[in-house]
Amino acid sequence: MKLSEQLTSQKRNVSKLGFACGIGTVVEKPVYTSQTQNYDFVISWILKGSGTFTENGKAYPLHDGCVCMRRPDRDYRLELKESGIRNYLALPQSVYPALICLIPELETLDPVWDLAYDDVCYEEFASVYDRFSELSSLELYRALPTVIHYILHVTGIERSRAYNPLLHGRILLEENTSLSIEEIAARCGMNYHTFRKQFAKAFGISPAQYRIRYKIAQAKQFLAAGLSVSEIAVSLGYPDIYSFTHQFTALTGLSPTEFRNER
Repeated sequence: MKLSEQLTSQKRNVSKLGFACGIGTVVEKPVYTSQTQNYDFVISWILKGSGTFTENGKAYPLHDGCVCMRRPDRDYRLELKESGIRNYLALPQSVYPALICLIPELETLDPVWDLAYDDVCYEEFASVYDRFSELSSLELYRALPTVIHYILHVTGIERSRAYNPLLHGRILLEENTSLSIEEIAARCGMNYHTFRKQFAKAFGISPAQYRIRYKIAQAKQFLAAGLSVSEIAVSLGYPDIYSFTHQFTALTGLSPTEFRNER
């Protein structure tokens, strides 16, 4: 749905047991909220409108295409002028500790950020609204996965998590057999010892062992696909067929040829 279409397609608010959700909500008169409001965690996507959001004494301007977030442990004040349109999601204070365990980045984000309208984010919010509408009060917990994914999306945390230096290192181990572990560590912004320690903690195996096991897993697929042992050794970066055969046999208990014949 395009922005021009959704601005003229409002749905009613839905509220159950401290959870509330409003989609395409028209601000018919100025909105003023403060610490005395019932809802303790609120994300408002300002599709159209202007105003001010104040957190712990610092004021942030609100405008078309921005998001503001109210957290229960902060003093805040929201002022939104009339004729605005917003989507909002409100969760009770009892949910916030669990939410922070799942999304700890929420504690350090600025309370206001820009979010240009896009159909994907709008449709995701619509799915949150639909979940709230269709479930009974006793079933609201079933909406939480949808809510959490929307929060990750609208805050940009999902995108920021996409670059994880250890995940980047793992990809380099898989795709760049010519790079040494030291070179991969440097590309991830770490020295060798730090990278090795953090990689082992995250994945339960050292970078060198991960690379070996990944190569052997690839080799099994290549053998099943009919590639020759020499072709596989070259494609996986082994210096010669003997090095490949020795490592494959040590890890699987079978030579490459025996492995292929068994299958």
